[in-house]
Amino acid sequence: MKSALDQAVDWELLARNPLQNIEIPRARRRDIHSTWSMEQVNHFLNSAKFESVIYYALFLVMVNTGMRRGEVLGLRWQDVDMNQGKINVVRTLVYDEDGFRFHEPKTSSSKRQISIDEFVCEELRKYKSKQNEFKLAIGSSYEDNGLLFCREDGKPIYPRQLATVFNRIAKAAKVPKIRIHDIRHTHATLLLKLGENPKVVSEYDGPICQDNNF
Repeated sequence: MKSALDQAVDWELLARNPLQNIEIPRARRRDIHSTWSMEQVNHFLNSAKFESVIYYALFLVMVNTGMRRGEVLGLRWQDVDMNQGKINVVRTLVYDEDGFRFHEPKTSSSKRQISIDEFVCEELRKYKSKQNEFKLAIGSSYEDNGLLFCREDGKPIYPRQLATVFNRIAKAAKVPKIRIHDIRHTHATLLLKLGENPKVVSEYDGPICQDNNF
């Protein structure tokens, strides 16, 4: 606007630029944190329990593995070995103008095996039992894609919907605002605080909780 009025002065359409001495206020910095503490993670997961058994289990896995959003949404039960405490990341879910699609991870290092502890395995067993109840209740209308995390009718979860739910739970838990992608950063930060070697953390996906603190 100031430049346009300067031009109007040059063309003698205005005697002076009324914005000449106006100072533009500086944008206020947004108070956004990039990671959570263990206590804040606990608050978040406790709130997730009240939101949905599906989202509680999903975010529990994300916090304990550092998995990306598309990776966790692409998981199938066949990718999880709860007896051995292992998750195999072999594909990712994307949603675009063509609908839901599954892809292999972009890099060879993204295709990996992740360790999960007994507490996470036990919570997944409870969750699987609940998912079976959904199947029985919905009957033939249930869309069984073998997905670990899906809507109650079996259909995939929209990635954007997951971010919306994440923000809602975080607000209810009264924890600092972070992005859903920052769960991955939180996972790495907590590993470092637990004494893990930084070089190992950069290459490692695995549990950060060893008991039922969550």
